[in-house]
Amino acid sequence: MNNPTNHVQVSDIRNWLSAFLERQNVTDVEITITGTSYRGTGYLSDITYVDLTHKKSKDKLYRFAIKSSKPILKEVLPLRNMNLNEMLFYTFLPALNRILLQLDTGLIFHNVPRFYESVVDPEKEVMVLQDMRREGYHMFNRRLHLNEVHLKRVMAVYAKLHAVTLAFQIRRDYFFQSFCSHLRDTVGEIKTQELLKEQEFLADLEALARNEERTAVANYLHKLLKWTNYTTATDDISVVIHGDATICNFLFKYETSEERKTIADVCLLDFQHCRLGSPVIDLACLIYSCMSPQHCSEIDDFVAIYYYVLVDFLIDMRVDVVEHFSFEHFEEHWFKYGPIGIRAAILYLKNALMDDDQIIDLEEAVSTNTSCAYTEEVVRRCYDRIWPLLQMSLDKQII
Repeated sequence: MNNPTNHVQVSDIRNWLSAFLERQNVTDVEITITGTSYRGTGYLSDITYVDLTHKKSKDKLYRFAIKSSKPILKEVLPLRNMNLNEMLFYTFLPALNRILLQLDTGLIFHNVPRFYESVVDPEKEVMVLQDMRREGYHMFNRRLHLNEVHLKRVMAVYAKLHAVTLAFQIRRDYFFQSFCSHLRDTVGEIKTQELLKEQEFLADLEALARNEERTAVANYLHKLLKWTNYTTATDDISVVIHGDATICNFLFKYETSEERKTIADVCLLDFQHCRLGSPVIDLACLIYSCMSPQHCSEIDDFVAIYYYVLVDFLIDMRVDVVEHFSFEHFEEHWFKYGPIGIRAAILYLKNALMDDDQIIDLEEAVSTNTSCAYTEEVVRRCYDRIWPLLQMSLDKQII
């Protein structure tokens, strides 16, 4: 199902790709738009899937996923800086991996699409990426939770990203410090809270919890409703975080595509929210947006599993874990910064659990100056998904 708000034309794509094709000495190509993101997934950008074919031989040369920003969203978002952050991240990774090879750590972070080109003009920002769908990767249904195997696999990918960047942070690596100095912290500039009725939604969840006499859950939701601290970690434990660890931003490749049982690889998408921060922000967002309520009794185990996977990667990076990030230090971060990720997870679920015809299109909302409505049924769906996780976390005193 294509996105009706995507108005990208072949002429636009040819213009965006002109410098890249010239560098590659590629001429005489046919550009075919094979699809677009569906409503709700092209949230901040139009996603256009493109095949480049040699006109004479008919050979497929490239299969791209092209992200082009939606200029109208700059009224409510620091969109240019968010896109520049993502471009910076994609250009930073190859150099980071080259250093990892030189250090002989055995670690490479490959869990992102290949980045081919970026275009920045006065109107919009464009990123040309590898179309991972054509490489055999699949996206999960946004309304489902991840099972234990999938969740642990994604946690390991985040642990690797966090460990590698934490190790460079601890070493005060000049290259990494230069990268960090160009990252922009855009969280405080986002002005979509009123448009998306975020406070109202959290208040409705709180009211539902009080009506059902789940006082502890209601009090925690009230805490999230009043939460204003979105600052990053100020100690040495600042890593590059994804900032949007939700199910729409993971792709899975399987050993057998038909059965989709054994996971071969995981790919992370959309780094527009990447920034320096505590690793628990990604971890909390991942767990509370993706874990099944049926596994809520194991929630503290999953938090611990992430930490020990992180430790294994840090040891590979020759980091003294006891000195730099003990489990006690990790727990301090969890209590201090975890609510940022939990709040983000709940607000993500608001949109993810809507029916297809209810999904919020932010571009339409801004252009018509209307708030994004949600139904009582959506409140109930989100509440049923989140309250068992919150209740168990409170019972176990991990939040």
